[in-house]
Amino acid sequence: MEHAKLNIAAIRRRANYSRIEYILRFSWSIVSIFFRNTPRLAYPLRNWLLRFFGAKIGARVTIYPSCKVFLPWMLTIGDDTSIADGVGLYCLGPLSVGNRVVISQNAYLCGGTHDFESTNFTLVRAPIVIEDDCWICAGAFIGPNVTIGARSVVGAMSAVFKDCQADSVYGGNPAQRIKTRVFND
Repeated sequence: MEHAKLNIAAIRRRANYSRIEYILRFSWSIVSIFFRNTPRLAYPLRNWLLRFFGAKIGARVTIYPSCKVFLPWMLTIGDDTSIADGVGLYCLGPLSVGNRVVISQNAYLCGGTHDFESTNFTLVRAPIVIEDDCWICAGAFIGPNVTIGARSVVGAMSAVFKDCQADSVYGGNPAQRIKTRVFND
């Protein structure tokens, strides 16, 4: 049986983005330096910068300056949501974050991967959906093509590769459903 070999030349030649996206990516890379150096409480300014680059940002959203957003025009965030320090929003595909969501420090939402069955590792740009009232805990990883159901919790340092049902608590690597989320108030 003959083994396939990676086509490095094809990988280097391939255009993963449109010409306008390359221009926007370059522009955002310059503006994001300013974004990261804004005062901690300058949430409206950071929201404005993201909106200027096409993000849809709701009311009373708090995004900390060390949050890294890859393609802001692929980002939608609902009202009253908080994105903490060190969060990575690698939104190659559409990334939708609902209302009243908390994404804790150093969580990473990764909306892209590569087709490992292709000899040129074709880029796959996939959506992520975080529904309303979720908590993505510190250091959690959310992979491409994943939906986190409403009112769910993804535990610290968990790695999610499949959809999570609503009203549930998930943890581990790979993340597993631990229990139903019960509210005391």
